[in-house]
Amino acid sequence: AKFDVAEHCLHAADRVLRTVPREERVDESGAVAEKFGETRAHLHIAWAELWRAVLKHAREELHSRSAAAAAPAAAASGEVTNADTSLASAGSGESPREGQAAENDASTIGGLSDSRLRFDAKLSNMPKPSQDCLDPGCIDSFERARDVYKRGAVHVRDAKHFFRFEGFVSDHYACCNLDAQLLSAVSLFETDPKRVVAMHRRRIGLLEPILTSINHKAFHAISRQMMFDIGTMHQQILDLKLLMLGERPPAVLEKKLLPIVDECGRHFKDFIASFNGSDGTPPERVEEENEEVFLSAHFTIGRVYGKIPTASALGKSLKAYEEVVAYARRNSPSCMKEEIKLAEEMATLLPSKIKNFDPRFQSK
Repeated sequence: AKFDVAEHCLHAADRVLRTVPREERVDESGAVAEKFGETRAHLHIAWAELWRAVLKHAREELHSRSAAAAAPAAAASGEVTNADTSLASAGSGESPREGQAAENDASTIGGLSDSRLRFDAKLSNMPKPSQDCLDPGCIDSFERARDVYKRGAVHVRDAKHFFRFEGFVSDHYACCNLDAQLLSAVSLFETDPKRVVAMHRRRIGLLEPILTSINHKAFHAISRQMMFDIGTMHQQILDLKLLMLGERPPAVLEKKLLPIVDECGRHFKDFIASFNGSDGTPPERVEEENEEVFLSAHFTIGRVYGKIPTASALGKSLKAYEEVVAYARRNSPSCMKEEIKLAEEMATLLPSKIKNFDPRFQSK
């Protein structure tokens, strides 16, 4: 990924934007002109997207290095295979021949010589590429990742100054969603589960106010996306809490986890209900492009309620799995094959497990 090139282009865009005459930057009242403000806000978003992508790539590189370090001992013994001899060229992302072709064609782009692509915008003394963009692999700790996150967060904040909720609902949501994605990216570098939980709660805090404020019919796609995303965030918090709690008595697990499970379930149920007809009737089948997320929402409800060791919670889990099975038998979807198979197994096993919790079934 050419993050250094992207960074250079954004620096150039910043420099060009600063050359805009004052009369085009402010209106008669002295406020920022709308066209200029919107352009500048989109540039801030582009910067934030760059730092989010850098963090994501850095985490992938860190994961790859960890996997390589855990490779079988035979691979670390110094034996060279035919595949090993191509590692150097693979690391460059191109073969020697491709690199030569790129070098030969560097002066012509789309049939135009580089001289025709030059323009005078006083772009001398441009900032040098940052080390984070030149080599995202150097971001190998939470502290370094947090520094990158802060850079992106500042740009999101500045974009929000223009894209306010009143008047720019879709753009304001895009800013808040990008902010949540930045938090998600930096959270992958954190090793303290309590702090990761706090980051996920901050992500929810960015999106929940928008979801509760907008008209779900007018902003149907945005509402549906937020319902799914916030439900997923609660699911991530649940998984972390389970890790933190370890083996605890059922009563403790119910007290600590049920509120999180209920919030997760509520958002996924709202997501599922968004596919209902105008009269509230559930669909026999959703559009093929939505089947995977639709079934995933049902499956997740079954999964999270299955973590609570009570008859009531397991009953909700059973109902969700049964809905997955019923949909699959009715429509034979091409996706979620493994999840559907697991849902069938859980729909068979859970009734007997519920009987062990519910006294009403003991004599039957």
